[in-house]
Amino acid sequence: MRCAFKLVSLFAVCAGSLVGQATGLCFRGRPAPRCRAFLITEFGVNGSTHDNFVDATSAVWELGLLKNTGSRSAFGATARFAVGAGDRLILSPRLRRWMGNHLTLDVAPGVIVWDDRTTGLSTAQAPGFSGQVTLGYQDLIGVAAGVEIAHFARSGVGGVSGTSAVPFVGARLASYPGTIAGTVGAALIGLVAAILHSANY
Repeated sequence: MRCAFKLVSLFAVCAGSLVGQATGLCFRGRPAPRCRAFLITEFGVNGSTHDNFVDATSAVWELGLLKNTGSRSAFGATARFAVGAGDRLILSPRLRRWMGNHLTLDVAPGVIVWDDRTTGLSTAQAPGFSGQVTLGYQDLIGVAAGVEIAHFARSGVGGVSGTSAVPFVGARLASYPGTIAGTVGAALIGLVAAILHSANY
């Protein structure tokens, strides 16, 4: 695991350096004029309360591209994949406000375009909504808060239908830390899934 961690770290550093040299695109976000555009490579976790249908607790990967539109603003889009009680894919525009040299504020109202969550005899129906606001520090770490809204349809006798609206809070790692943690997290989840799959046979 230690060797894999070092390899992933080296890959992230090299990839960021090559991207910057080739296109002027930053791997780690900076305000203009230091960056023309920059990548979003985030990994984090969300914790939430429960309602009658489901909660929003999950591990979250987010990838995207933002372009600086001025010295204090950036705009772009991301794809957010959440894995928890059920998996979902969220596509979202994202607006960033640079608040000085260290703090950032991002607003991302997203559409859940794929949702496989089920609870009892009810099944989530895309599209849904998953919006979040993230306060970040130097495009390395951040805290997030938001809400997920999804409609659940009755999928069997005794099931119920209704709308789930669940607030969540979360923590984020971005840029190099996000790439490393996200890669390791995906590998661990894949390993656990493979073990559970093999145990069923």
